[in-house]
Amino acid sequence: GHGWRACVIKPEIGASAHETRLVTGDTLAEAATAIASGAIRRPLLVQPFVDEIRTRGEWSLVFIEGSLTHTVLKAPAAGDFRVQSYLGGTVRAEPAPPGAVSAARAALAVLPESPLYARIDGVETSGGFLIMEVEVIEPALFLTHAPPAAAVRFAEALLARISGTATAVGTPRD
Repeated sequence: GHGWRACVIKPEIGASAHETRLVTGDTLAEAATAIASGAIRRPLLVQPFVDEIRTRGEWSLVFIEGSLTHTVLKAPAAGDFRVQSYLGGTVRAEPAPPGAVSAARAALAVLPESPLYARIDGVETSGGFLIMEVEVIEPALFLTHAPPAAAVRFAEALLARISGTATAVGTPRD
């Protein structure tokens, strides 16, 4: 293999950590059985487990028409790695580190189309910011943690897209 001590498996299309599992040497046989039986949907994503998610949390950077509107830091409950609130995770508005912002902007720049909104999720590690997900289809945007201007910006961007007066692709409005 890849030399990973642990990995995360999850359905390629999913939400809210549904069917997401941490797999170690001790749980490998159980995970293989769950995949073979269909208890975990296929196709699957397999990612190396990044332990910093437990100690540093997971960042979500929210962009509207290419402009960063707000960022949140999500932390898992003690003993877990998943950050969802229904699993005991917490969310708080925090300014993301510069490396996270530049990595998220780079991820947006390579998308085939400029999305109306996007949420880039990742973890700060000693080796830099690792992007875990690029969410452009119905992500939670954490608007309750955003400044009021972010909701206004989202509404303006949505109306512009509907009316056909959206900002040209590749020219974010900050």
